[in-house]
Amino acid sequence: MNKYTEYLKHKIENPDKVVFVKIGNFYHTFDIDALIIESIFNYKLSINKEIKVGFPISSIEKIKAELDKLKISYSIVYNNDTTKNDNNAFEAFKEKVKDRHEYIHKYKYILDKLNSYIFDKDSDKKIIDDIYETLK
Repeated sequence: MNKYTEYLKHKIENPDKVVFVKIGNFYHTFDIDALIIESIFNYKLSINKEIKVGFPISSIEKIKAELDKLKISYSIVYNNDTTKNDNNAFEAFKEKVKDRHEYIHKYKYILDKLNSYIFDKDSDKKIIDDIYETLK
């Protein structure tokens, strides 16, 4: 099971928590959880196939302490084991980053569509013009 799939599995079980998955010497979180972590810690957001944030395992105690202080629930997944902390402010932070999350998904959709086109038809030109006008 790849780590994003593992994240999704645990996220379904813990929809009201930030879910972290250990990948090598880093913890990663994805999607809306990544945006929450990025907004709190100003970590760099990676947007490829997934939206994600990663940080070294040595930072996990700092992350946990700040999440505890903000009363944000979290779940840490490593070696098929899970550590959880139950607080109740997750939804409030999720709401703060919701618009950005939707924007990034639209951005990824546009990039995927652009990458799949060969621009040699008049219809392709219209699509590009429409996207350009929308983004202006």
